[in-house]
Amino acid sequence: IAGQGNGKANQLLFHEFNQGFNGGQDLSAYGAPNNCLSNLWSPECPSNAYMVPMSPELVEYIVSLHNYLRSNSGSPNKAIPFRWSNELEKLAESNVKQCKVAHDDCVSSTYKVTGQNLALNVYTGTFNARSDSALVLQSIKSWWNEYKASQKEKIGFKRNIVLGCAAPRF
Repeated sequence: IAGQGNGKANQLLFHEFNQGFNGGQDLSAYGAPNNCLSNLWSPECPSNAYMVPMSPELVEYIVSLHNYLRSNSGSPNKAIPFRWSNELEKLAESNVKQCKVAHDDCVSSTYKVTGQNLALNVYTGTFNARSDSALVLQSIKSWWNEYKASQKEKIGFKRNIVLGCAAPRF
């Protein structure tokens, strides 16, 4: 979607869910329900909001970038590489359709333990002035900058093994 350079700010809201193996397990065999998913946009969202398609190329880019950054984190312990979860992508999509930078309080998943990362990128000009992958890269880099300043033993960094993301633009 090409916007006009009308001075209004364009935004990409990027939300990531991740799951760790420490105490987490796939409960799908037990029929764990997911009643929190909504495919509806909030009335608070701008009328021009649309979901960034999570194409196979963008998914591969996101997973590869996470794995690259994690493998170069300087930790002596090797982390298990991330893999993509369509379920976590749907959870993230449901949350970002609220068009708010807020953690989702309604996380019902077949995974026992989930975490969330949020980023809002604001820029002026046309919608296509910044590519989806450039905005995703900016989001992930901001999370990694937080990680570098964090108490790593408290966030379960090396235990996260699955991720899914969603991003609307408006």
